[in-house]
Amino acid sequence: MGVDMDKDASCKGMRKAGSFKGFTLVELMVAVMISAIGMVFVLSALQRTMAVLSTAEKMTTANYLLNRRIWENDQLDGESGPEEGETSGEFDEPYELFRWRRTVSEFPDIFGEESEPLKLHLWAETTTISWQGRGIARDLQTRNLTVTRFLNK
Repeated sequence: MGVDMDKDASCKGMRKAGSFKGFTLVELMVAVMISAIGMVFVLSALQRTMAVLSTAEKMTTANYLLNRRIWENDQLDGESGPEEGETSGEFDEPYELFRWRRTVSEFPDIFGEESEPLKLHLWAETTTISWQGRGIARDLQTRNLTVTRFLNK
């Protein structure tokens, strides 16, 4: 009997030739398919994140350029104030993708009769920064950032 026990002890770690338990080819293919589907969702989310980051970067740049343009307008107008009309232009590098437009007009008739005294003393200045950007459908669209402010005549 002692021989049989030794034989059993030495054979415990061994398996029979056909009894190895592992993954079948079908199980591996299913795992690869599930991983591939998961990667599609991850890459789609990454692409949307990159698009949002690009839009945020452009909006931040446009906001900076808008503030700079308003400051330049104030410096050019000086004490005399703005002149009625429209002007436009482009920015130098590295902002050559951005354009600006400034419109100075009479105070709008938004308050009815109460607008009359305001028209005598205020100009409406609208400054717009424009650039080309990709939309959700990946088509090229013109994007705008606009500010209207009211200035003394």
